[in-house]
Amino acid sequence: MRKVSFLSKLFIVLIAGIMLASCGADLDPVVAVTGAPTAAVNAGETMNLTIKGTKGTAQLKTLQFLQDGQVIDASRLSGDVASGTHLASGADKDGFTYNVGIKAHDSGSASYEVVLTDDNGNTDNETFSVDVIAEDLKLEVINGTNTVTLGDLPPVKVMFTLKASGGSTLTTLAVTDGNGNSVSVDDLYWGESSTNFSDNPMTLSGDDLNGFEKSFWVRAKNPGTNNFKVTVNDDSGNSASVDLTAILGGGLKDTSGVIMWNASGPKKGSVDLNTFTTVSSSSSTKDIKDAGIDVNGKWIQKITAVGTSQMVMADAGVTFEGIQSSAQIEAMFNAGTTVTETPVLSAGMIFFVKVDSDYFVVKVAEVNATDTDNLDNYKLDIKG
Repeated sequence: MRKVSFLSKLFIVLIAGIMLASCGADLDPVVAVTGAPTAAVNAGETMNLTIKGTKGTAQLKTLQFLQDGQVIDASRLSGDVASGTHLASGADKDGFTYNVGIKAHDSGSASYEVVLTDDNGNTDNETFSVDVIAEDLKLEVINGTNTVTLGDLPPVKVMFTLKASGGSTLTTLAVTDGNGNSVSVDDLYWGESSTNFSDNPMTLSGDDLNGFEKSFWVRAKNPGTNNFKVTVNDDSGNSASVDLTAILGGGLKDTSGVIMWNASGPKKGSVDLNTFTTVSSSSSTKDIKDAGIDVNGKWIQKITAVGTSQMVMADAGVTFEGIQSSAQIEAMFNAGTTVTETPVLSAGMIFFVKVDSDYFVVKVAEVNATDTDNLDNYKLDIKG
């Protein structure tokens, strides 16, 4: 029998060892990603990637797409995959090259990961970070307009759909009225018509921190025009606002710049409050009348009540803009003392007039005196 040399035995042992080692190894799959952005992208911009999967020992099973550890929703994916966890099939189980589009996140920085797994549970991954260019914070009304007109009498809960987008993490939502005063939380509702604001400004939470499209209700309390401003803030110190208007029934007619002339001059020196127009001092429809000139020919600069009209001077602190209903005028008229003639008038003075069952408020916007031609006049703003 032929003897085997020591070197031959050693060679055989080495070859056998190598063969045994190679049979027992379980090689991992390999994933390679090209096309990942190297600069900041816009929110929602599609990032076009080329992804190559190479199998190891076992065939390929899944290709997964993650953002900050969470599987990316299918709505953000396009190209050769249709799911955040794609299942390899057919020839792709032995290797593939895919073209995949991923829509970028909305704001800030995020970590993206592509994970390839084979049938033996072995994995390989590639990660890359993406910064999104910050959009300006924006607040707007959607599915409607900024002005709602209703025939209802106040108080009425009026609904607007608000959308906040851009900026950084949102922090608070605040609501003020037309005078800049904070609106009571009892008159503000968020998301549901029965859910009041927790505070005003209200601290936002949950999904609202990243932007929202949500129903907002505010209780409008005055007849006519009710103005509001809603402001959203973010944690970078940015803010965005939207102006809202609710116009309700029962409002007042509002006219400005009605000119009443010196009744002793050639122009019309009286006003018909029911039509908000200047009329002749001899007109049967006049409700208030300029007092004309005195015995020395000087303009008296007073207004008198005519016929059934009654007048009451407004208390200090009453503003023309703050009066929004006939009920307000009636209450202020009844709280005062009637006079037949005003004091000498100056710009800014306000008085109330009752004509039969109707109530009016008159503001003297301007007083314009002349020296010789009796063309003295007032400019009056009237509501009623």
